[in-house]
Amino acid sequence: MLLSLCTEYYQIFLCFAVLNGVSCSLIFTPSSAAVNHWFYSRRGLANGVSLSGGAFGGIIFPLIFRALTSRIGFAWTMRTIGFICLLSSTLSILLLRTRLPPNKTKGATFDLRAFRDRRFLLTTVAIFILEWAYMIPITYFSSFAVSKGINITFSYQLLAIMNGTSILGRTVPGYLADRLGRFNMMVITNFACATFTFSLWFAAAAISTTNVVMLTVFMTLFGLSSGTGVSLMPVCVAQISETKDYGKRYGTAYAFASIATLTGTPIAGQILNSQKGSYTGLVAFCGSCYIGSMIFFGLARGTGKGWKLMEIY
Repeated sequence: MLLSLCTEYYQIFLCFAVLNGVSCSLIFTPSSAAVNHWFYSRRGLANGVSLSGGAFGGIIFPLIFRALTSRIGFAWTMRTIGFICLLSSTLSILLLRTRLPPNKTKGATFDLRAFRDRRFLLTTVAIFILEWAYMIPITYFSSFAVSKGINITFSYQLLAIMNGTSILGRTVPGYLADRLGRFNMMVITNFACATFTFSLWFAAAAISTTNVVMLTVFMTLFGLSSGTGVSLMPVCVAQISETKDYGKRYGTAYAFASIATLTGTPIAGQILNSQKGSYTGLVAFCGSCYIGSMIFFGLARGTGKGWKLMEIY
């Protein structure tokens, strides 16, 4: 609502970057933690289903914005989106329940002692690197598509395609993770993201011609494989934590991961500027981060369960 009234850059920065960033964190972190209170054996599927709403929003909101700005203007488009958020958030507050009472004995500060657990330390590093990678396609793929000669409308529709397939990418791997292992699934899907990034996106960035099919296939496959970066990371933290300590551990891990969310996009942008508009370095950075995250999830899995290939963890 405040964004609809902004006329200066500092106002946009305060409303959208600061207030919106803090608000989204206050909504996302405890709501995801509450879901994990209620499930254990099917925790991956439950978290995937609940967080698939984010992918659905990723489809709807860009389409709403594109459809309404030309009809009612930017200000009333933002207010319309604000009313939608107000309704959905109110319903969430009415429906959300926690299973355990607040753990007041340990306070509400960061649980830095959790880093003594090597599984938690390795998992937090893996999440940090994954957050570096995850935001790059979301932020830069539309501008990349435009640079390849694709019209602006379809470039935004590619993001909608990614979010559409991400619904399956959050639920189906969650179902499989409950049977094959949550850390195992993170290793597999990170490997898939790295493979698709280097084989499809890097190839599209390296050639001068426009290949709409290649870009569409990449966003489809990337949405399917990258959805676990949202749905299964909280489940991995829950698996190596006692339920009563999960909220604090989850908040601690994501407090550090938020630094990656803050810095990953500017780093990618600096790489893009240094190459004078060529996206190959940016794409290589994204794919390398997925490889790094895969390695650390693998190390966390080996530390927690052992190094046998077929172990479920």
